[in-house]
Amino acid sequence: REVADMAGRELLIEQSLDKIQQGFNALRMRFVAYPETGYEDITSLTNGEDLLRFVDDAMLRIKGLSTNFYVGPHRDRVTGWDETLTMVHVILDEWIEMQNRWNHIAPLFGAQTFHDQLPKEGKRFDEVTRDWRAILEQVRRHCRVSELTRHSDMATLLSGLNAKIELVSAGVVEYLDVKRSGFPRFYFLGNLEMVEMMVCSTDPERVEQYLNKCFPGVSRLQFNREWGLRVEGLVSPEGESLPLRAVVELTDSKTRRSIDVELWMSEIERQMRLTMRDTLRFTLEASALQQFDFWLLAWPAQCIITGCSILWCRDIHTVFRRGGQLSTPFRRVEESGLLQIETMVKMLARSKTVTPLLRALLEGMIITKVYHNTVTSRLRERRVDSIESFEWIQILRYYLEEDCVARCGYCVYPYGHEYLGNGSRLVITPLTERAFGSLLAAVHLHYGGAPEGPAGTGKTETVKELARSLGKQCLVFNTTEQLESGHMTRLLMGVISTGAWACFDEFNRIDMRVLSIVAKQVLAIQTAMSFGNRYTIFEGKSMFVNSNLALFITMNPMYEFRSVLPSNLKALFRSVAMMVPDYKMIAEVSLYASGFSTATVLATKLVSCLRVASDSLSRQKHYDFQMRTLKVVLVIVAQLRTEALRAASMEVMRLYEAQLEAQAAAAAAAAA
Repeated sequence: REVADMAGRELLIEQSLDKIQQGFNALRMRFVAYPETGYEDITSLTNGEDLLRFVDDAMLRIKGLSTNFYVGPHRDRVTGWDETLTMVHVILDEWIEMQNRWNHIAPLFGAQTFHDQLPKEGKRFDEVTRDWRAILEQVRRHCRVSELTRHSDMATLLSGLNAKIELVSAGVVEYLDVKRSGFPRFYFLGNLEMVEMMVCSTDPERVEQYLNKCFPGVSRLQFNREWGLRVEGLVSPEGESLPLRAVVELTDSKTRRSIDVELWMSEIERQMRLTMRDTLRFTLEASALQQFDFWLLAWPAQCIITGCSILWCRDIHTVFRRGGQLSTPFRRVEESGLLQIETMVKMLARSKTVTPLLRALLEGMIITKVYHNTVTSRLRERRVDSIESFEWIQILRYYLEEDCVARCGYCVYPYGHEYLGNGSRLVITPLTERAFGSLLAAVHLHYGGAPEGPAGTGKTETVKELARSLGKQCLVFNTTEQLESGHMTRLLMGVISTGAWACFDEFNRIDMRVLSIVAKQVLAIQTAMSFGNRYTIFEGKSMFVNSNLALFITMNPMYEFRSVLPSNLKALFRSVAMMVPDYKMIAEVSLYASGFSTATVLATKLVSCLRVASDSLSRQKHYDFQMRTLKVVLVIVAQLRTEALRAASMEVMRLYEAQLEAQAAAAAAAAA
């Protein structure tokens, strides 16, 4: 019985080895062309991950067999399979790494222009391509994985190619850094995206797909080919167009060659700011000459809303300067605001003539004017009689001096003139007001801001709205545990050079080792700003410091498995507690902006319904009756109202057409 049992165990080992051999011999390498590289004769391995998965599984089984008590008669065979699978695993690993690197870089060197700009790397890449082509031709003759072990030097060859192409990659990264120094907003693009953009840089229409990462408010460009290729306007994601003050040439008038992408992108940025500055002045001048409803339709939404805030501040200052009994002048300002709100609500009711672009503008204006009226009413009720009163200076105010500036407290902030399109606006509540004041005070003192609170309290949206209110580019980065220090370094380089605002969402999810590096980098940035340095050494590079930059982080301390910020990093940011938003006020203003005349009653009912649901229904984590649910309900309600108005308008038109047809038929019958 013992002999039979031993023979049975040895037979099982032999069958397992036969099964591994059968599956291994059946493995085939599948190759397909990769046309984006520009090399038609060089194909890519498509099933590399599947092959590696089989080899990994087979290696585990071989490891298990090698420790089996009954492996004696098959030990040589098991050892041989262990060596074979290890060699194949190394070859496939090197192969996939080489293939990915080559595919990423090949499009760049497919153009002769980049061979001229990077001659050393181009020559080295050609050598790598020649050897890579030879290996591919050798393997494609059989396409069997089992044949890879016959090439004893395959792993060495692939390892050498990987070392060479890594040198090419380093040269390409240096080249991309030169391009980024020419236009710092390229820091917000990854290396792969930069390579893809450089390949198509001679075709501006193909570059448009990367615009949104450089200019958040621009989705495409308006081209004019009448006198050569040139850019004459910007188009926002919502479809609003902004004609530039001066056209941007994309080709050299003398040589007829394409201008480098970083040069014409920089010129677009300059013209965008100049155009926004001039358009804002023209908008304010036109407000006294045009009827209100025509004024709304004539200018970009961003200039309309900013101009409206400037005009309101002028009215409040006029009231303070006149002195005397201020209750009546404040009431007149309120009545003027209410009249404008009623005009906009009536415009929203004309569903047939209201485009999505105009609807977004009217909703943003209603939210802004309701906030203005709320502040005016508060000043009147609290009998504020001085322009220096804290009740007045604590809010965000706008003035047109030599240029547009914003004031909050005793601090002055220049308006950024970044074109941001016609996006949705945030309802300003007392919590938002206090957050604005705290964050701007931190920015004035060259610190960062750190809104903290539960999910759905508007931490990130508050930072974005503050940036939009000041005409700043705001970049939101969703941080994860896998975020590497190199990625953070590149993003911070872009923030330093462009003067953008950066908000790192859920910042305490980052690994502690990365947080320590970030603390050192943020300290270097804030130190340079505090001393007013125009340049600073950042990670070994001399970087221009744009003093308009600001850094923000958001944190939710209620989540588990969150890192505790190091004390040296926590000291660089000013905490702002954001716990309970004003649900009723947000719902009321949002419903009012959507055109509901009974917004107060509807908001009370909606908030009460959500509160009852939150108190009475399940406490499980996946149920949420807080701000996010309220926002979804408000968006759906606005859509349903728009569709209902449109359907009613179409029904009225059908009835009117039917009435006209009946009258025409009656007239024809009478004539007969």
